[in-house]
Amino acid sequence: MQITKPELHSFVADTLRDRLSALGVLGDEIDDDFDFFISGLLDSFGFIDLLLDIERRYHVELNLDNVNPEVLSTFGSLARWLEENTKAHG
Repeated sequence: MQITKPELHSFVADTLRDRLSALGVLGDEIDDDFDFFISGLLDSFGFIDLLLDIERRYHVELNLDNVNPEVLSTFGSLARWLEENTKAHG
């Protein structure tokens, strides 16, 4: 299953609603440049949890063996990576 940016945006906003709220961030404020780490929304463990949630929700297995996690630190980069890496598997 290919994960599209709009689907991912909705999923992230819903999944992280409480954390976003604690930071005073609305879900619709998550744009391509929104950085999960710099914003304080997620730490490395939280990011792994998010990826596991994505795997469970979309029934995909994400192979991050050759990916530098810093490359996926923004919403836009994560969305692009997921679109590219799930299209062939769905």
